[in-house]
Amino acid sequence: MVEPVVESVVAAPAVEPVVSPVVAPVEPAIHFGSDGALNEGWRGTLEEELREDKSLLSFKTVGDLAKSFVNTKKMVGANVIAIPGDTSTEGEWQEYHKAGGRPETIEDYDLKTPEGFPEELASKIFPEDRVTKWKERFFKGGVSQKAATEFINEFAQDMLVDYKAMEQAEETAKAELVSGLSIEWGAAFEQKKHLGNMAIVEGTAGDDEFKARLTEKFGNDPDFIRFSANLGKKFAEGKPPGFAAIPTPNDYQDQIDTLMADPLYTKGTQPQRLKIAEKLVALRKLQKPEPATT
Repeated sequence: MVEPVVESVVAAPAVEPVVSPVVAPVEPAIHFGSDGALNEGWRGTLEEELREDKSLLSFKTVGDLAKSFVNTKKMVGANVIAIPGDTSTEGEWQEYHKAGGRPETIEDYDLKTPEGFPEELASKIFPEDRVTKWKERFFKGGVSQKAATEFINEFAQDMLVDYKAMEQAEETAKAELVSGLSIEWGAAFEQKKHLGNMAIVEGTAGDDEFKARLTEKFGNDPDFIRFSANLGKKFAEGKPPGFAAIPTPNDYQDQIDTLMADPLYTKGTQPQRLKIAEKLVALRKLQKPEPATT
């Protein structure tokens, strides 16, 4: 009898159930704050071609975006021109200058001497050739009429301040030199000035207008005072002893009486009477000079 074969049975190992790890839910990124702030990474929500545009870097809030959009919409259809750069053509630059207010031609600039500017300085500060050069430079640089006018006004004020300062410095220097003459000549100062006045009278040959212009230009110049005093001394040589004496108020009164007794003063032509009247005014000023101011 055959013994039955008994196969051993190996029990399969127990399989532990696979448990999926518990993953905490990820909160969605908050790119837009409740206060309207644009948080870091907000540009990642945009289409790829927009994300890296540098113009978006300046926006910090939703309000900034909205304001920019509204302003852009307002500009649509307005008189807007692009600002040219290094690669722009000459034609683009010319259009830009024109849009900015530059006149059509060089001659179209209307440059005037500022109102109230001293006439005696206008021809020196604003000669025609200088103004023409300014127009050419303004046009080449694309300067508008408004900007050119502003430049002229500011330049005029600067020049006026400089001129007055220079004029004041010259007057101060002259006053110091005249004061030096007074110290040098001492008691003879008035006498020497009188000799200088005599030289002016002789040199102008009775032309009161010529004398007035000469005195106005050089009357306070110490070199001219010294020169005229020396010249007056030459005129006085060989004259009577009292010729160079400083006239007293009575001397001036005698001259006034003589002029008033002249028939031309009352019966002459209008120019003749006017000339005598002007001499009388001058003599009265010499007779009673205004007190010196300090």
